[in-house]
Amino acid sequence: NLKCNFVQNRNLRLKTEKSLAQAERDFLYVLEMVPDHVFAYLGLAEIMRLRNKMQTRMEYIIKAKLIVDKNKFDWNFYLRELGIDIVKLYEEIA
Repeated sequence: NLKCNFVQNRNLRLKTEKSLAQAERDFLYVLEMVPDHVFAYLGLAEIMRLRNKMQTRMEYIIKAKLIVDKNKFDWNFYLRELGIDIVKLYEEIA
């Protein structure tokens, strides 16, 4: 689910503004239901990277990193399994 719906989201792969807008709506909807969903924040960060909105991208990555650091749920397991290094992402924007 995480791999197909977030990491390899088809709307992110299409990279059109229409597809990015749909992905953004989807990820924001997920956050309404699960406010600490790390992959939704990382998806939004990717959308901002594709739109060249680096300040907003940075804000989403920071939110994701804070959740990973403070949340009781083990997001690190899923990040590792999917080959995502959130520390590296965070360091790139710092």
